[in-house]
Amino acid sequence: MGTKENKAIVKQWVEGANKLDKSALELLANNFVYHVMWHNPPMEVNREFIKKFFDNPQPLSDMSLSIGDIIAEGDKVVILETVTGTHTGNMMNIEPTGKTVTHHRFTIYRIEERKIAEGWGLDNRLGIFQQLGITPPIE
Repeated sequence: MGTKENKAIVKQWVEGANKLDKSALELLANNFVYHVMWHNPPMEVNREFIKKFFDNPQPLSDMSLSIGDIIAEGDKVVILETVTGTHTGNMMNIEPTGKTVTHHRFTIYRIEERKIAEGWGLDNRLGIFQQLGITPPIE
């Protein structure tokens, strides 16, 4: 499979995830794992976790995803994504603030047999904390 096809799979996944469309889960391999890099050590998320998230999209209840850049080589696809949503649920032990946050994340996906087999994601947590008023802005 070529990089063009791999990009199309990732775009389709992000579009489905943006709509919380459970049929998008079919784009994930059965043994899919997503490494949440801002956890120390990194937290691993599987298909079942994402399915539960689609049922209860907390902590950003009106979350919206958009791809800014997408780059592919071999079996890897890298996206720069913008995430926007209203903080309506507990997030990292931070009680809901009702504030709207916008942050960016990089995700590297690995494609295997026309399915997303693995992902590594890194969010701008400092930016989120600043927007929620938890951490002061850097001058």
